[in-house]
Amino acid sequence: MLFILIPTAYPQVESSHSIKKLLDDHVNPGCPFNSLCSKNLGKIYQKWNALFMGKKINLKALNKFKNQYGMPFAFWTGPPAKNSGDIAYWDSSCQLKKKAPPIQWAETFAKSVPHLLKKTANMSSRDGTLFYFDRAYALFKNKIQKYIVPRRFVPVFVSHKNLIFTIEKDGRYFQMQMDATGHFKFINNIDRDRSAENIPCPEKLVQAFKKEKPTIEIPIDLYCKKIWDQKDKTFRTILFPWSCR
Repeated sequence: MLFILIPTAYPQVESSHSIKKLLDDHVNPGCPFNSLCSKNLGKIYQKWNALFMGKKINLKALNKFKNQYGMPFAFWTGPPAKNSGDIAYWDSSCQLKKKAPPIQWAETFAKSVPHLLKKTANMSSRDGTLFYFDRAYALFKNKIQKYIVPRRFVPVFVSHKNLIFTIEKDGRYFQMQMDATGHFKFINNIDRDRSAENIPCPEKLVQAFKKEKPTIEIPIDLYCKKIWDQKDKTFRTILFPWSCR
């Protein structure tokens, strides 16, 4: 098992008064169940949820919303810091080492991975908040391509260097395409030609994962899959992290 280690310095935890305010906010309309979530964020969730109330999913409306607000994107973070109303938080049940700072899993609306990284980098520089994002590493002709993906997202297939994910929302299924730069869009459902297979992880991908400097201590396992590339008609080996909840 690989442990992601936290730096010595840890951000100042928000005051109990501010935490109480977030707790009071978790019943705001639209906010996810049992989350620390602000009133303004709840309004965005309400708009997102409203997109799935019709008989069919309107991809044009979904992509318009994504371009304006983003899509829910899950990741890890330390305790809520000051001015964190743009992120929803949940307590984590992860079993950490003694005296390790607490962690939470979180979600915000992101228009793309670059947009997500910019948003969280601004929070880090302002408050010292730490973030950790799931990373997938794919082999393309012996070259490694890194992707930052929503927490526990695994593609159903690949189209050249685009990852295709199937998303379920209120019993509705739709797909999201993410390119190698971290930009994504919603697309019509496409059936995969061949199913993925679990395989041992190549050492090259394991070392690529371990090479990046970690930010938060999280117990993480690594696993790999052969996922079908429907455009290039071949299997791609991709490494994924698997963490506790």
